[in-house]
Amino acid sequence: DLRDLQDTSDVDRALGALQDREIASLSMRPTQAAATLQNAASDARLAIRQGLSKQKTTVRHAVKTIDLMKKQLDRLQRLLTVVVNDAGEGTDAVSFVFTASDKAAADTITCSRTFVRHWSPAFAALVRHGNGMDGASPNEVRLVDVDPSIFRIASDFMLSGKLPGDFVRPLDSEHHPLLEFADRFDLRDLVDDYFAVMAERNPLTVNVAKQMLELALRSNANAARDEAAGFLASHWKFLHDSILNVDADVGEDDFLDELFGETHGDLKYNSKMTKKEFCTLSSEAAAVVLCQHDLEVRPDSGFEEVEVLCLASCWAQHNPTHPEEVVRLLASVRFELFSFSELADVQGSLSSCKWFGTEAQAYIRAAIAKALRSKLSTGGNEGTRQSLKRKRTAFSSCPSEEDKARKMMRMALEVCGSQQEGSPNAP
Repeated sequence: DLRDLQDTSDVDRALGALQDREIASLSMRPTQAAATLQNAASDARLAIRQGLSKQKTTVRHAVKTIDLMKKQLDRLQRLLTVVVNDAGEGTDAVSFVFTASDKAAADTITCSRTFVRHWSPAFAALVRHGNGMDGASPNEVRLVDVDPSIFRIASDFMLSGKLPGDFVRPLDSEHHPLLEFADRFDLRDLVDDYFAVMAERNPLTVNVAKQMLELALRSNANAARDEAAGFLASHWKFLHDSILNVDADVGEDDFLDELFGETHGDLKYNSKMTKKEFCTLSSEAAAVVLCQHDLEVRPDSGFEEVEVLCLASCWAQHNPTHPEEVVRLLASVRFELFSFSELADVQGSLSSCKWFGTEAQAYIRAAIAKALRSKLSTGGNEGTRQSLKRKRTAFSSCPSEEDKARKMMRMALEVCGSQQEGSPNAP
């Protein structure tokens, strides 16, 4: 294929082989075939030369444009550095006072007020109000529990837009002082670049994604949070193995049958027990994973939404000391995607699922009632169900079965309602 050839030497070699093969197969005379191939070779060489020439011109123009932009950026940065460094004792100067601590001595750093107030809304408020609320633009601002060396690193980053990797701690470190400072004072660019450096060092795996997600949630790093949660949500083995890990001391031999009845025995298609990685996530991290649109619980074409409730149930069993936090996970379950039969199964079995706790059980009952009202009011609108489904959701019942169940429930409600109206003493 001439489109795959990069230069004229490739064309010569390819056409040489093509000529030998095609001459033998063409019905025309060999001389005529050779002439035809030679013309084709000439046209191909010319087209490639023209294309390469245009590409080289485009690349050269892009390189010149990038070089010019770099020069302009360097010039602006030099000017900004001069302005910041010359703040001195003028009206634009503001001094940040750092009290002595176990980790650092007392220090004072003077900056340009105009420069600092553009860092974030938090710093804009500080240079305007100081440590009070009088709006007097004080000359000094005290920063409590802040290491002056961390402030200098942040200041250099806000000036240059560059974060040296030496200032980024390993992902598994207990504390990240620079990141904590950036989050405390809402320096979102610094937060994002901090996670970008860690991402370069640590290619995503399940373990890395778990650590990255927890750290991103603590630091309000939305982009890093979504990337890590999306990675975990798309790794079915990470989620599915968690469903299968039920400790013997939980008190339920088969919580799947307990929660969903025997009709969902197909969920247990692998009996191998592995580490309960999903259940070791914090409730906030687990909830973020469960709400992902790309959630993938099984390796096949799809999964049923009841399996998301199953994951929340697993987390609840393995974290019995935090029953109030289970509601966070339950909020990610789309109960409207349950069939009428599944909603009835969960409602009927809920009282025996002690691991959910009182608050979680009340939430589930309310969610079931809301889902039933929604399913009854939509009139079997398939578009509504499709709009709620996840990317890999598989419905457990077909529309005709749902319509039949909907009609039966409506009839039951009408009959019960008419009986109550006609007989005041009816129970």
